[in-house]
Amino acid sequence: MTPGPFARVAAAAVFDEKMPAAALRVLAAVASYADAAGVCFPAVSTIADRLGLTRRMVQRHMRALEVGGYVERQTTKRSRGGFGANLYRLRFPAAPVPERASDATPHVASSALADATPHVATHATPHVASSDATPHVALTRPSNKTIGTRAQADTRDGAEWNTLCDRLKARHGFNHATACEVAAIACMQAGGAARLDTLMAAAEASGTSAHDKIMAAVAGAEAA
Repeated sequence: MTPGPFARVAAAAVFDEKMPAAALRVLAAVASYADAAGVCFPAVSTIADRLGLTRRMVQRHMRALEVGGYVERQTTKRSRGGFGANLYRLRFPAAPVPERASDATPHVASSALADATPHVATHATPHVASSDATPHVALTRPSNKTIGTRAQADTRDGAEWNTLCDRLKARHGFNHATACEVAAIACMQAGGAARLDTLMAAAEASGTSAHDKIMAAVAGAEAA
């Protein structure tokens, strides 16, 4: 199949706060192969190659899209037996109506503001164990939760996310999509970003690339 010049996807998927950015890229890639009826059958390996993702990542995002109701998958069978290519049908559920800022912001009297005592939240500094040996990075992913999007990573520590992403691309041979995803996974876990940074620093000090070790850690987390 040859992708078209544009892709039509459900607006509800774009506004779905639970849907990772990488899953939206997969949805758009699948939609670029769809016909006028929203039906297509691109191979998982084709989508993975075009987006610079692993087959496992594409399969995980496709499951999230199916659960969200944005894609319907249908297995096919060959005439001589066995299963054929998966058939995908795009779905377009109604998009939620965004709440207007004027409706969401409550009115607070000036006297109440004057009397109120502001609450200042404190953030605990995570403990990172130090070691002279090259550390093992375990980027575990919580069960039944999708990986962090860039927006989620920015909420936690935008500067840290950008730094890790740039270093993964510039010094360790990661493509943009994979670097963003690995950095987001690290930033979403307590101490994960520090462990990833320590591994990269150790590799750079020895003049080697940490690409294989980092991808092995991510693959181990996906299999867990």
